[in-house]
Amino acid sequence: MNPNCMAPIFELSHLKAGEGAERLVVLFETVFQHAVSPQDWAWKYAHAASFHTIACAPDGSLLGHAGVQFAGHLPNGRKAGQVCDVMVHPAHRGQLQGGVFARMLGELAAEAGRQGYGLCYGFPGDRPAKLGVRLGVYDEVARPREAVFMPQAASLWERVWWVVHELD
Repeated sequence: MNPNCMAPIFELSHLKAGEGAERLVVLFETVFQHAVSPQDWAWKYAHAASFHTIACAPDGSLLGHAGVQFAGHLPNGRKAGQVCDVMVHPAHRGQLQGGVFARMLGELAAEAGRQGYGLCYGFPGDRPAKLGVRLGVYDEVARPREAVFMPQAASLWERVWWVVHELD
């Protein structure tokens, strides 16, 4: 069997900060079974240096998303960002090397480099972290040690802070 015949058909593209929130929150709820308002989404990615890599089917339906939330500048002047909201629609998972997850994150890394990012980090769950390491799109550099919940914070995104430690 020709392996090219099994290749998934989708296109990768990028959205700037503030674009596509209405569609992205629908995918978020489908994937994580948790609603996020378009306003919270827009706040999270409000900085002009934030961006999204998305995967779309030929009919325009959204198959996957990975975002980079601008987090500041490194001492060398390059940007740093948190990779977050990495998600693939449940109907389009399990394709490994040529699939949505691997190609989308590879393109996210390439776009981050083109936009001047010197560091992108994230806090994936165990299963996506293992998959990302296996596919070569993630590498473990530290582990969260403690999550601090602050219920008095104004929004969901400000309520949880992570404390990390370096790996030995």
